[in-house]
Amino acid sequence: MTLFLKVAQEFLIKNIQNLIQESKHADQRSTTYGALLGKRDLTLSATKRTILTRCITTLQGMVTQETDAANQEALVASITAAETELSEERAKERQAPASTEDNLLRLKAFIRAFHTQLEKLHLLDDTYPTSDPVFYVYHAIARYFATRLSDGVIKTNFLSNTAQWFSDHPSITPKREFLMAIDDFVQKKLQHFQNNLAGQKVKAQNFETIKYEAVEDFLELLTLKYETLRHDACYLNPLGQPLSITFLRDYLLEAEQAIKNNQYLSNTNHTAQGY
Repeated sequence: MTLFLKVAQEFLIKNIQNLIQESKHADQRSTTYGALLGKRDLTLSATKRTILTRCITTLQGMVTQETDAANQEALVASITAAETELSEERAKERQAPASTEDNLLRLKAFIRAFHTQLEKLHLLDDTYPTSDPVFYVYHAIARYFATRLSDGVIKTNFLSNTAQWFSDHPSITPKREFLMAIDDFVQKKLQHFQNNLAGQKVKAQNFETIKYEAVEDFLELLTLKYETLRHDACYLNPLGQPLSITFLRDYLLEAEQAIKNNQYLSNTNHTAQGY
């Protein structure tokens, strides 16, 4: 499975699960406060959840295609199939498209945008094995940009739209400028990392050792820069405190731990086999 497909699947499934949960909560609110919130078609909403659950099953069982261009189209097709089913069910009940349909459109846009982003990062059609430490570096970065692109994708009502507006508005919070600074830094340093590895692979006899050292240095560099920017006076919140945006750091720490676990397992296996 390619990096693009793996991370896109993960984020699509997570967002669709969120849609299902929000639908259940909306049903509960309608049952409790129906007179205030207006009547909700509980049968149709249950049917929609069934369709979304089938979509998740389709995504989970998807097999990687020859290229990420083909993977992109397969992912879009899975969402489109769910949209078609939803349309047919709405037609039976004479209902107009609602938040579920809007959010599926946003998920399709996310797929396209994520594919474009990984293309810029030269991470498409990437099939590094999980035994390779480079995989975890690229996985962390891909997850970072997937989070960036899917931030605010699921908007279920006026309140979620309003909250998104407040959280992003540049006159209220430096969130947008902060994340753009992180985007720029990550992309530039990733290119340097990739170029360095390519050069070392050609000329270095002890490339595996150099690769592990390069990975450790790169993860440390990104983590330190992330924290430096979080505490930069330009990006403090209106109360003068660092923004509580730590998902890149979290992904980097997970990558570091996964690499250590793999090294431990590799060393254990070698010892057990008498190496």
